[in-house]
Amino acid sequence: MIIALVASWDRPAGAPSGETGTVSIAVLPFADLSPDHSNAYLGDGVAETLINALVNVPGLTVTARNSAFSFRGREADVKEIGKRLRVGVVLSGSVQRASDKLRISAQRVSTSTGLNLWANSFDRQAADIFAVQDEVAQAAVAALKLRFAPGAASGPVPVGTRNADAYNAYLLGRFHWNLDFPGFRGHLG
Repeated sequence: MIIALVASWDRPAGAPSGETGTVSIAVLPFADLSPDHSNAYLGDGVAETLINALVNVPGLTVTARNSAFSFRGREADVKEIGKRLRVGVVLSGSVQRASDKLRISAQRVSTSTGLNLWANSFDRQAADIFAVQDEVAQAAVAALKLRFAPGAASGPVPVGTRNADAYNAYLLGRFHWNLDFPGFRGHLG
């Protein structure tokens, strides 16, 4: 079931009362619930893909990856997250991988009330990572009752490869890079 947006979403938590007109969202890193806990990089990749897809939605402001990922592994109340990131909505979830099976669960939570407004699970073969990421992004956008910008891609941002092994290696590399350089802002020096 899709729950309609409520008016309080128009103003980010902690924003001045005159600041209205957009829905603001932060996509947190997806938690790794796999039995061996070796798929945190996959949860980061799913969240990053969602950020890149949602940023193309008119009327939606999306918190930058570095800001949202500062909550990785931290137990923080969604109201605190909303206040710190100045967003009205948090999209979070989990990734479970067992053998060649993948389950991605996502939920959208109001930062003003702490209520879960939408949730869904997606079960696929691990090789279908691209399709499931696209499906999660499209379901999140549909649940927000927003649409992708006309003229823009009709869905999530295209990826550089459709090879699941190459993408897996890329995500693992980015994960380890970010562990070594958590404050890296895209430049050297």
